[in-house]
Amino acid sequence: PRGPPASLVPRHTAAKAETERIALNCLVPNSQRPKTGHAPSVSVLMAVYNCAPYLPAALESILGQTFSDFELVVVDDGSKDDTPQILRAFAQRDLRVALIRNEQNLKLPASLNRGLSICRAPMVARADGDDLCHRMRLERQLTFIGQNEHLGVISCCYDLIDAEGRSLGSRSLPVDSGRIKFKLLWESPICHSGVLFRRELVRGVGGYDESYSTSQDYDLWARLRDRTEFGNLPGKLVTVRRHAAC
Repeated sequence: PRGPPASLVPRHTAAKAETERIALNCLVPNSQRPKTGHAPSVSVLMAVYNCAPYLPAALESILGQTFSDFELVVVDDGSKDDTPQILRAFAQRDLRVALIRNEQNLKLPASLNRGLSICRAPMVARADGDDLCHRMRLERQLTFIGQNEHLGVISCCYDLIDAEGRSLGSRSLPVDSGRIKFKLLWESPICHSGVLFRRELVRGVGGYDESYSTSQDYDLWARLRDRTEFGNLPGKLVTVRRHAAC
């Protein structure tokens, strides 16, 4: 039978099909990765493009977490700088790192969907290649969501720094689901690089909409608004870097 007319196919569905065609066979296997049936407690999902100046510190802040039962899935979105070499060095050093490299730049939403498709854990924590994680971030977030099974998406408050690492202050966010959902009507009160969500919840709505070049996280939270509850930890568990490089 013939499929629906192209005009009736959702934009993100068509974009996802094109992404899969372009990025086919782009997985960079880590042959040293343990071949066991054990799924980690959490998958840390990162997508990067030309982040070499900040990437080592970002990776160290994840690999040095007090909670160690995780995998780090990194999608290199066709970087032209030293990002691929940095990622390979970390993958050789730590068996928890799994790499995907796109043959060409597919942008953030498509890259995140590529990474999400191979995440093995029931929980997924987002991280960015230019930001820093507090060493207890995963431990505190997993404890919190484990104690609040009604929550599907959580994040945290955060500090801000500039390209040189100088403080730009901090940001506080509403912590209860009602206030978060209210603010979602006009802005995103969720720090994307500090978010942790239930994998199947996000997969169930199709992941990130690849037709959005920006605000793809806001779109995702809006689609999840009536499907789950949200929460923010009051502690500052990530440091977000403001700059123009990546």
